[in-house]
Amino acid sequence: PQFPYGDGNIKFTEFFDNHKWIINFLNRLFIIKWGDKIRIKFIEDKRGIEGLPMRLIIIVVIAVVIIAALVTMMKYVTVDKPMTASCVEIQQNGDTRVEAGEGFVVKVDYSGMDAISNIKFKAKISVKDNDGKPVSGADVIIDGAHAVGSGKTGGDGNVTISIENAKLEENQGEAYMKITVKAKGYRDFKDEEGLLIKRVT
Repeated sequence: PQFPYGDGNIKFTEFFDNHKWIINFLNRLFIIKWGDKIRIKFIEDKRGIEGLPMRLIIIVVIAVVIIAALVTMMKYVTVDKPMTASCVEIQQNGDTRVEAGEGFVVKVDYSGMDAISNIKFKAKISVKDNDGKPVSGADVIIDGAHAVGSGKTGGDGNVTISIENAKLEENQGEAYMKITVKAKGYRDFKDEEGLLIKRVT
């Protein structure tokens, strides 16, 4: 039997001998026995192709080509890795504070429950991956309490962001600020309660 290929015709068995990658690919799909039987039938029994619908041959060839293309594309598919961010230090009124369990709290001394404006401080944000390694070049944004600040992490995965003109409304005891982090190759990170501005008396 003849099989159209390229500029002329070659024997169907020769086609499979010259393109053994097709058989190898089928073997990788865990149909080794089925693939071997097909190969033996076509190579050792040249009559095996007789009576086999050409439509089936076309479907098999197309399916193999599509699957091979998908496998090739998978090599270029990247999965973004997770990362985390947290406030590890607060600089306020000339003092640097790192308190166990409260390193993210900005304390505002004020008697009464009037509105407090022009709250200023600096927050040191640490960005790491799931293995605890620093993530450099990450864009970090802090926003909330009527204020916003941003910066980019250095090689150590840290960035210090200045916040100015934050505000607590009248009768408002505290306000959270959101931390948002974006970095190439990583999933976006958001912490709606990343920082806490707290009124203390």
